[in-house]
Amino acid sequence: KQAHPENYIRFAESYYFLGILKAEVGDYKAAKNLLDKSLKIYEKSYGKEHVQYGRVLGYLGKTYLLEGKLDQADNLLQKSLEILDKNEHGDAY
Repeated sequence: KQAHPENYIRFAESYYFLGILKAEVGDYKAAKNLLDKSLKIYEKSYGKEHVQYGRVLGYLGKTYLLEGKLDQADNLLQKSLEILDKNEHGDAY
């Protein structure tokens, strides 16, 4: 029996894109909730050093930035950049 449905990663992608949409319209609470769900799935599936995890972490940081929470934004954006750099994708996102 599979631990996750075949389309489990699709949920992470959907949560990510919905989180972006919510952040862009100013619904930061919903955006953070959706991005956190996406992060949890990517972490379970790929680990915390994977490029997809770093990408979502970066947008979560951007959401905090849009919300005016600069310390949290800086922390998340730095972690995201470290992950993306390790995976040689620092310029891609």
